[in-house]
Amino acid sequence: MLLRKAVQLARMHRTPWRSIASLERLRQRRLRRTLEHACRRVPCYQRLAAESGLRPADLSAPDALQALPVTTKRDLHARAPKDRIAAGTRPDSVVTLHTSGTTGEIEDILCDRVAIDLRGAAITRSLLHVGYRLTDRIATQTPSTTPASLRPPRVPRRSEITFNRPIEEQLAQLAELRPRVIEGYASWVEQIAVAALAAGLTLRPAVVVATSEVLTEAMRDRIRQAFGVAPIDQYSCWEVGLIAWQCRERRGMHVNADLMEVEILRPDGTHAEPDELGAVVITDFQNRTAPLLRYDIGDLAALSSEPCACGRSLPLLTRVDGRRNDVLILADGSTVMATTVLAGVMREVCGVAAYQARQGRRGEMNLLVEADPRFRAADERRLAARLAGTFQLERVRIERTDRIEPGAGGKRRPVVPLSETAAR
Repeated sequence: MLLRKAVQLARMHRTPWRSIASLERLRQRRLRRTLEHACRRVPCYQRLAAESGLRPADLSAPDALQALPVTTKRDLHARAPKDRIAAGTRPDSVVTLHTSGTTGEIEDILCDRVAIDLRGAAITRSLLHVGYRLTDRIATQTPSTTPASLRPPRVPRRSEITFNRPIEEQLAQLAELRPRVIEGYASWVEQIAVAALAAGLTLRPAVVVATSEVLTEAMRDRIRQAFGVAPIDQYSCWEVGLIAWQCRERRGMHVNADLMEVEILRPDGTHAEPDELGAVVITDFQNRTAPLLRYDIGDLAALSSEPCACGRSLPLLTRVDGRRNDVLILADGSTVMATTVLAGVMREVCGVAAYQARQGRRGEMNLLVEADPRFRAADERRLAARLAGTFQLERVRIERTDRIEPGAGGKRRPVVPLSETAAR
C-alpha cells in the first residue's frame, strides 16, 4: 500500500511540468475513461445518457460530456446511494464522507480508498510545489467530525489543532509544535495569526496554507504580519477534494486538470470566456466507485487567459468568488454578490479584525464585527453609511462581538444570506 501511494505521488508530482500538449492528451484520456465508465456502469448516469441521446459509440466524442445535463447539489441529494454506485462494486469497499454543511445541507459523498489516497496525494503534491519537505512537521486545523480512519492519509508528521478549543489552547499547542507548515481554513489561519500577534507569540513557519474559503487581501496581510510569510491559497470541496492551488507566484491557482475537468459556465449553460466569472462545474476523474459528472459545486470562479509565469502547464483560476448563495437581497428583490465587494470595503476599515454580514430582512444588513478600540463610534457610523450606499440597503446595523463563532463545519463565513437566517 505504501509503495502504491509513493508511486501515485511520484507520477502526480511530475505532471505539472508536462508540456501543454502532453497534459491535454492525459486530460482527454482520463475524461473519456471516466465518462465511459460512468455512463455504462452507474445507474443514474446510464439514465441521463439515454435521456440525452448519448449512445455507447458517442461516449468517446470530444463533446460527449457537454451532452449531459449539469448535476446540482439538490439533484445529488435526491439520488439513492445505489443509483450513484458503479455496478460490481463491493459494498464493503464503499467509503462515506460527509460534507462540512456550510451551505446549510450535509451531503453524503460516496467513494473508495483509492480515491481518498489520490486526494491525499494531490494535497501533498501542492505542498511539495511550495517548499514543503516530507520530513516537515505540519500543524493542521481539524474542521470535521469524520473519523480519523477515513481522513486522507495525507502527510507524515501531521499534528491536528481542533478549531473549537479555546484559542489560548490552540496557540499553546502551536508554540510547542513549532511547525514548519500551518494549514487550515482561511478564517482559522487568520484568527490564529491575530491571536499570535496579540499574545506576542513568534511563529515562523516556512509555508502557511489557507484553504476552503475566500482569502481576502486584508486576511493575507494579517497572516503575513504574524508569520513573516504570505499564505498560499488552496481551493477545495468535500465532494472532489483539492481543486486548485497557488504556487509561489501567487497570481492565481493551478487547476488539478490531471485529476478533474473544471468547466466555468454562464447562466445559460455555455462556457464562459477566459477571465469571465461563471459557475464552477466539475467532473471528477478520481472516484470510480461513485463518479461525479458535471457537478455544480455552487461556487463562482474564472479561468485565466494566460499561463503562469512559473512554467507549470496546469491552467489557472484567476478568481474564486465563493458561494453563489452568498448574496444580499435588496429591497426591490434584486440580488448582489456580496463576498468580494464586502471584502474590499472592510479592508479599508481600521480596527476590525473579523466580520460577518447577516441578512435578517430584505434590504437590510446586520454586520457583526470583532473590533478593537481604534474602531470608534464615528467609524461605525461611516461604515454603516458606506455599506448602505454600496449595496443599496435601507438599513445597516453594526454589532460588536468578542468572537464570531465558526459554523458547525469550522468555517467562518463572511456572508450569511437571508435564505439561511430566515430558516433559523
